[in-house]
Amino acid sequence: MGLWGSIWQAAKETGEQALKSVDSALDSARTSMEQHESAHNQGMEDLLSQFMAGNPNLTADQKAQLRKFAFKTGKLPTMSDLEPPIPPAK
Repeated sequence: MGLWGSIWQAAKETGEQALKSVDSALDSARTSMEQHESAHNQGMEDLLSQFMAGNPNLTADQKAQLRKFAFKTGKLPTMSDLEPPIPPAK
């Protein structure tokens, strides 16, 4: 192998190592993201369970998060369950 062949081989090996590093970093990021999403979904499931069990102490922010989660997952039969009550007419 000549000089250019050696340079080519070294560049190829360096590129392959770089690709392996990028693949590893992407796998790590993907795993971290999946764990975060799983933890978030579990928290939302817990919040939804509290709501469905009749916990009236949910904040407006929690109800808004539940509306988004319910829409995304189809967990609630009706979205009106999470809407603020309409005050009675006087």
